[in-house]
Amino acid sequence: MSEVLEAEAQARKWRSEWGYTGRGGLVLVCGGKVQNWCDRLPDAAQCIKGCIALDEGGKAWGVVVGTALDGSFTWLSLGGNDEF
Repeated sequence: MSEVLEAEAQARKWRSEWGYTGRGGLVLVCGGKVQNWCDRLPDAAQCIKGCIALDEGGKAWGVVVGTALDGSFTWLSLGGNDEF
């Protein structure tokens, strides 16, 4: 679960640095780096295993199955309230 905590810290820092605090949406962290901001979960087929999407309220979703070639099947809740 430390991956989620690290990703959450990265997402908070990125939001602060780029002016996305208070704008909602999700920060996408893949390979240990912030990749993007989006207003909703992207299609899992566009992401690879290990990507984590985090909202400002502490909710997190991750791609836990998939390949770089085929993408992934779905996002799974990694904690928090998954009502997104």
